[in-house]
Amino acid sequence: MGGVKYCLPLLLLSLLIAECASRPLYTLPSLAKAGTKKPLQTSRPFNVAHRGANGEFPEETAPSYMGN
Repeated sequence: MGGVKYCLPLLLLSLLIAECASRPLYTLPSLAKAGTKKPLQTSRPFNVAHRGANGEFPEETAPSYMGN
């Protein structure tokens, strides 16, 4: 009966090692061909906007964007 006490942790450890060492069934994104990747947006300019310093000045005003 003493061997059964060590059997479960050994089984769980071997399953953990097998899971960590196994290869995924899908292709990883880093291994995908570079030619298949496309930019985020191609049809128009990519704009990034902000609302200015809304805590210090009224939003959407020139002073808020300039920070004066």
